[in-house]
Amino acid sequence: MPDKLVRTEQYRAWAALAQLYLENAELWEFVVEDTEEPTSAGPKKIWKTKRSRAVLVLAKLVGGEVDTFVQNEDLVQNGDPHIFWTKIKTRYNSLTYSSQLDILIIFPEYLSWFRWCGGAGQCYF
Repeated sequence: MPDKLVRTEQYRAWAALAQLYLENAELWEFVVEDTEEPTSAGPKKIWKTKRSRAVLVLAKLVGGEVDTFVQNEDLVQNGDPHIFWTKIKTRYNSLTYSSQLDILIIFPEYLSWFRWCGGAGQCYF
């Protein structure tokens, strides 16, 4: 399991590892999109179970000030992993222009894409 997200600076690495973990557990689809509840009983039970597990995993992957934010927003009680992920991403994904440049130094293959989107610090990859 990845380290807990406790501050903004570690969001990008945390998000990548959390995604891999959730994909491996076959829960990522519930996080990345708002899935519709099935109508028949069998699939509905599986859907509810996986959705609850996704929220539980996300709740276990946060700590410190992020945990306080999660509690204040009632993200666990809400029970929607998509909303949970989106609110965390919106709050803690603060990729700045200078950190984008750091990524370009490490991964130069993104340079052409970065130029395409203007390089004005508004691109997120």
